[in-house]
Amino acid sequence: MIVRITQIVCDRINGQPGRRFFSALFASVAGRLGQLALSILLARNLGPENYGVFTFALSAAALTAAFATLGWPSLFNRLYPQFVRDKDWSRLKGLRDGADLVLITALGVGAVLLLAASRIDDTLRAGLVFAAMLVIPLGLLVLRQQQLWTLKRPALGLMFDQGFAAIVVATVVMVTGIVDLEAIILMYVGSTLFGLIVTTLVVRRLIPDQVSPARRLIEFGNWFRIALPIIVGTISRVLVNRMDVIMLAPLATLYAVGIFGAAWRLTYLLAFPQVVLMTVVTPLLSEAFAHGQADRIRRIMRLSAAYAFVTTAPFLLVFLFVPEVIMEWVFGSEFTTGGKTLMLLGIGQFFAAFTNANGVLLMMGGMEKQFGALNLVVVLIAIPLNFMLIPRFGANGAAITVIVATAAVLAGQVYYSRKLIGAMNTRTRTA
Repeated sequence: MIVRITQIVCDRINGQPGRRFFSALFASVAGRLGQLALSILLARNLGPENYGVFTFALSAAALTAAFATLGWPSLFNRLYPQFVRDKDWSRLKGLRDGADLVLITALGVGAVLLLAASRIDDTLRAGLVFAAMLVIPLGLLVLRQQQLWTLKRPALGLMFDQGFAAIVVATVVMVTGIVDLEAIILMYVGSTLFGLIVTTLVVRRLIPDQVSPARRLIEFGNWFRIALPIIVGTISRVLVNRMDVIMLAPLATLYAVGIFGAAWRLTYLLAFPQVVLMTVVTPLLSEAFAHGQADRIRRIMRLSAAYAFVTTAPFLLVFLFVPEVIMEWVFGSEFTTGGKTLMLLGIGQFFAAFTNANGVLLMMGGMEKQFGALNLVVVLIAIPLNFMLIPRFGANGAAITVIVATAAVLAGQVYYSRKLIGAMNTRTRTA
């Protein structure tokens, strides 16, 4: 049924068989399965506490990278169709090179800050050092993924951003039996660097040939003004997704981080179909706004909502009725206590599934300020809520915060999305 709905979405949105969509779907499935396999191997062999170190490090790196990307990955998605439409090769070259320059500088600062923080807390030192090693390639891979989405090569971006490192490390662990945390960390960082090199070469090849001889024109001032609201929204969104792990470590224990991280990884079964859809929807919405196609935008949004429901509801039902069985079967008896956490996170991911298309709609439609303000308000609600709930309920408290945060984001996004589409309808009737 999911495959059939996917085909309908592709045919209705693209008007073609949707080969890119299905290649992206395959890449995302492979990547998510690789991540899940690695999580299972590490959780079973390292136990909740050491697995908590690994989970904390990945979250710290992802959160730092979200700050350091400064909104430029989404900025590339926003401006690229306009520059190609206008054959503005100078600005397109500046956008490509300026994004690399901004991210390398900011990510380098982030790595230094993580290393400095590792000297403050002995308990979190290993995780913070790992995060410092990972943050630069991870942040640049976020940019490459967005660029590959825009350049209509989503499968490659998804594969290397989400799953390549996990697949490599999981394969090595299964073949060799290595379960040393430091060795696993080094392999993960090395695999991420390899993915960055490959995707960088592909992006350079896919950018139009007219860019190479053009004079580079970088408008840092104008582009940062566009990116600033995106920065706030992107960081806030990642904070909502990652701060629970970050706050669990000091407010509870690394054991709680391990339980939460394992349950969170299982809920990716609800999330990955939406990520695949966004590889198609993001460039389509950007192009539709660039050409003022209001009817096409409405059609994309309706189909995206239907797709989100069909691809999440079956998994949610399983998580609601047999969460303890799932946690024990997948991760082992030490993780059975995470059943309620899995159930709560499943509800949160169900709400989150509907936020993807709405968030892209706001960013591509010029409502970056509203997108940023909404996510910032939700973060300001979630942080004190975590302070209240985590000390009392541990991983379950963090999961309750996820539900509240995602429901609030969805409600605000729906309000602004309806407002944006309504304004487009008014302009169309007036014209």
